[in-house]
Amino acid sequence: MLLTPDNLSLVIYIKDGQIQEQVKKVQPDEEYLRIYNGRIWKNNFSGRVFLWNWLGELLGGSYYKDGLKVATIKPITSSSNSNARAAMFCNTHTTCYWSSFCYGDWGSPTSYGTSTNSLGPNCSAPNYGHGSTDDYYCSNWELVDTDSYEECYDDNPPSPGEGTGPTEPTTPGSNNVVDINIVNLKTPCMVSAYNSLIDAQLKSNVLGIIQGFAQSKDVTIDLIDKDLGDPNIDGETRVTNAAYKVYEITLNTGALANSSKDYIEATIIYEMLHVYLPANDGETDHEIMAEKYVKPMAFTLKAAGYALTYDDAIDLSWGGLQKTKAWKQLVDIDRVSGTNVTGKILQTSVNYKNNTGYGARCN
Repeated sequence: MLLTPDNLSLVIYIKDGQIQEQVKKVQPDEEYLRIYNGRIWKNNFSGRVFLWNWLGELLGGSYYKDGLKVATIKPITSSSNSNARAAMFCNTHTTCYWSSFCYGDWGSPTSYGTSTNSLGPNCSAPNYGHGSTDDYYCSNWELVDTDSYEECYDDNPPSPGEGTGPTEPTTPGSNNVVDINIVNLKTPCMVSAYNSLIDAQLKSNVLGIIQGFAQSKDVTIDLIDKDLGDPNIDGETRVTNAAYKVYEITLNTGALANSSKDYIEATIIYEMLHVYLPANDGETDHEIMAEKYVKPMAFTLKAAGYALTYDDAIDLSWGGLQKTKAWKQLVDIDRVSGTNVTGKILQTSVNYKNNTGYGARCN
């Protein structure tokens, strides 16, 4: 079976005088990938094109066969079973995302992820194993997320943001993100953490969105590591060449010396969002992150393949946002209700940052 990452890109177009921004995912058929050895060509493309919003919600898409649209992809809604829809011959498709972890001789868990597809609202767990001969225990596959959509055979034209399939020949499958330079990222654990993020497959992958932004705006991101001299600063982002839109993200080796890969990944996502967000002002960026990006950041952390829980991923995604209005609201709720949500979030951050047995270890 030929496997390749889905091709994610940022699509910007104008509709009714308003700028529209969406995330496009190109998913070639397996047979098409086999025949063309992983290449995608617009004039004979066979596969699906999906459009998502920033929250990972499906907006729609199309199914193509030999370069021609043959079906419309629609999100599942409360009216999906109406007579009007049934007359269009719609089929429900579901993709299920599964995870499992295995323990080897050293006791550190290795996480595995896969997906299964089905025609209908449900799909079965994978019927194949995982892990290696060195592992002494592997958990069962756990369902972590699902995507469902309708594929309707009608004559609706594709969305303006979708176009008619891929816009140019491209080769999916590379782990390198264009316009993000890691040549000066020297710490092996940080390189490994970054590569795990790039390999992550998820509908709302924040790095996929940032990659598309960097390409569309001709932005270059240099990711480096060095000791910033302050153990309380995990990383920093600055503009090094405004004319050529070059940003430098520095991961603080002094602060992250004992951190888990999970924590380092959360830091990378956090700093890259500073590049993407339009304000490029720390305080304003933080307010936007707290309001809109905590869950998408958590989804991306889960997709990186480590064995952290979704709750821990959410907690790590709150890092650096303790001065925002959203955080203050959580503090107020804790005070009124007698809960300790904010305390748990802060403790989770400490656990994953320091070598206390949490997360995927570097050393």
